[in-house]
Amino acid sequence: MRFGVSVKHSHPLRQLTSHDHCLAELRCCVSLAVCLALCLMGTLPNAALAVDCPSADYSFTSQSEVDAFEPLACDTVTGNLTINGADVTDLSPLQNLTTVNGFMFIGVFAQGQTANALLTNVDGLSGLTAVGSFLSITANTALENLDGLTNLTTVDRLFISANPLLDNLDGLQGLSGSIGDSLWVYDNPLIRDLDGLSGISGELLVNLRIYNNASLQNVGGLAGKAGGVGNL
Repeated sequence: MRFGVSVKHSHPLRQLTSHDHCLAELRCCVSLAVCLALCLMGTLPNAALAVDCPSADYSFTSQSEVDAFEPLACDTVTGNLTINGADVTDLSPLQNLTTVNGFMFIGVFAQGQTANALLTNVDGLSGLTAVGSFLSITANTALENLDGLTNLTTVDRLFISANPLLDNLDGLQGLSGSIGDSLWVYDNPLIRDLDGLSGISGELLVNLRIYNNASLQNVGGLAGKAGGVGNL
């Protein structure tokens, strides 16, 4: 029986690929849009979706509270986050955290207080990329560096103060673009330069305060960034 279709037998049969199947669906579908969707669903990887944490706000006042965060398997704090505990030494249970929509305190905000007496680094925050409001790193008596924040690219305002052992801001080199209107760095006696802030722009930086950093000799990281009043 002949159907008017010429079939060549000279080529050996080959295994159909996913591309072949996709083309077959294209020929059969009535709607091109529907067909393309079917093909793409089979070939594109699934996009990672943000997972909101069950509570809006978190305040970690002990290492056990930090440890309890890891099993939540979430990456977005929709409210605010505070880390201030006398026995907090390890932030690795927060390694999946990518976003804090509100403000974030590492330490305390008010001067004259002390915080996180045993926390020497913030390496456990290596997944953090954005803080929607301000980030305050204040009065951490043992904190030596901010290297764990290298993936942080976005903050609204930044306050770094009263960290007696912190000697550089290199961990903030990932910050880029505008960081809102406020940048304060003060009362950090060992900070030698501001090179870690070189990635930010200063178009809206009208509230700049850099003072009382006894070892600071180089402010080149902020060269030309001040858009308004301030003191260096």
